[in-house]
Amino acid sequence: MGTDKFYKIVGFILIISVYAGCAPKITEEDIKRVEKLDPQFKTVLNKKQGLDSKTSSLENQIAAEKADTEVKISALRNEFQNKKKDIEVRIVEVQVQLEPEKKVIKERIEKLNAELKPLQERLTNIESMLEDTRSILAKSKDTNIALQDKAKWDTQIKTLETERGKVQKDIENLKEKIGLYDLELRIIK
Repeated sequence: MGTDKFYKIVGFILIISVYAGCAPKITEEDIKRVEKLDPQFKTVLNKKQGLDSKTSSLENQIAAEKADTEVKISALRNEFQNKKKDIEVRIVEVQVQLEPEKKVIKERIEKLNAELKPLQERLTNIESMLEDTRSILAKSKDTNIALQDKAKWDTQIKTLETERGKVQKDIENLKEKIGLYDLELRIIK
């Protein structure tokens, strides 16, 4: 009974070893011994060798196909990169065709900005003159200047306010045109 238990344990260990990939290596001696004890097993061995040979041939075919496919993939990648470069050059060539129009619009914006700057300076001066004139008029109430002088200052204020309105309108018109040209540039970029 003790030896039965021993053989079961050894058998169990051998089964686990086989499934775990730790099967004992088959040697030529083992094969000869089996052929000697069971001569009919030779046909099974011959069949296994033929199948092993076919399996090896098929595995080699897979490896060859893989290598061939990788070469084709590499060639396709290179071809794609070359085509991509050519297309990118053509894209730049196409985009450059709008440069003259962009240049004209930029020049218009520069011209309008050049017109805008003196108007903004003029508006600042008008605002300053209005403030000074109002300040003088406010002080004149304390000093009782003549009605004629007061009318002169009131006329001066009205003239400055009218001029301020005109300059503000001119500035708004220029800014609107500049905004339009900026929008045109953004659209064609």
